[in-house]
Amino acid sequence: MFVTDPTVPNITDIVRCYEYLNMIRTKKVSIVFNKVREKDFELKFSEAESFFEAPILGAIPFDECVMDSTAQGIPFLKYMPNSHTSYHFMKVAANLIGVPYEPPSPSRIKKIFKKIKGKIRRKK
Repeated sequence: MFVTDPTVPNITDIVRCYEYLNMIRTKKVSIVFNKVREKDFELKFSEAESFFEAPILGAIPFDECVMDSTAQGIPFLKYMPNSHTSYHFMKVAANLIGVPYEPPSPSRIKKIFKKIKGKIRRKK
């Protein structure tokens, strides 16, 4: 899997690597865009797909909170589990394993935490 910013220089490097991997007949690869800002200088999904035969699994938006969570030593999905960026991380993960991603509803999350709490209490 390649993880890259969606800028022309980075995409060009990925194209070169991808071509090399095809020459040595490596397993299928995929691509994830990272730190996407949706600026004019960035490649769009549709444009990037024309460079590759590899699937683009998704895009993670640029979010300064990722750096904050790293600085605090807290995994981002734990730091901001309900954020727009967390949604995209989970969507990419689901695409990677080939399953559809449906964000959990607030009521489902509460049920999961109640079950976890119940198991913790029983162990004490």
